[in-house]
Amino acid sequence: MVVIRTLEEDDIEDICRLWQEFARMREAMTDSRILNEDAADYFFGYATAMLQRKDTLCLVADDGSEVVGYIIATKQRRPPIYHHTRVAYLSDAFVHEGHRGKGILRKFVAELEAWCAREGITAVDVQIFKNNEAAQEIYRHLGFHDYRVLMRREVGAS
Repeated sequence: MVVIRTLEEDDIEDICRLWQEFARMREAMTDSRILNEDAADYFFGYATAMLQRKDTLCLVADDGSEVVGYIIATKQRRPPIYHHTRVAYLSDAFVHEGHRGKGILRKFVAELEAWCAREGITAVDVQIFKNNEAAQEIYRHLGFHDYRVLMRREVGAS
C-alpha cells in the first residue's frame, strides 16, 4: 500500500532520483533544450531547501520500501485584478512508471486540495508539455481544464 506523506530529509536522494527520470522524460517531449548540465546538482539543493519553506508543499508517495512519486506545489500571488489571487503552482508531479495507474496522482491532488483549503488558495495551475497528451488527459480527468497557452520564443545565446 502506498502512503502519501510530507517530504522528509531522508527522502531527498529518492526524489532526486525520481526527478532525473522526470527530467529525461520532459527532455524527450520537446525540441528545445530544457535543462542545464548542472541541473541535478541544483535540484538537490532546491529539494533540500524545501524542507524549510513555508510556501511550498512537497509530498512523496512511499510504498514501504521506497519513494515512488512526488509532487511540488508553491503558493503564488496574483494581482487583485484577478478573481483567483492566491494560486498554487504545481511545478512537479511524477510517479515512477511501475506505480502509475494506481491512483497515486489522485491521492496527491486530494492532499494538494486539502493544503489549498487550509492556506486559502482558490486555484491550482499546472503546465504540461503540449506533446504530453497522456498527462493532459489525466489532469482533465482529475478536474483540471485548459486555461492558458504558454508560448515561447528563444532569444539570445543558448
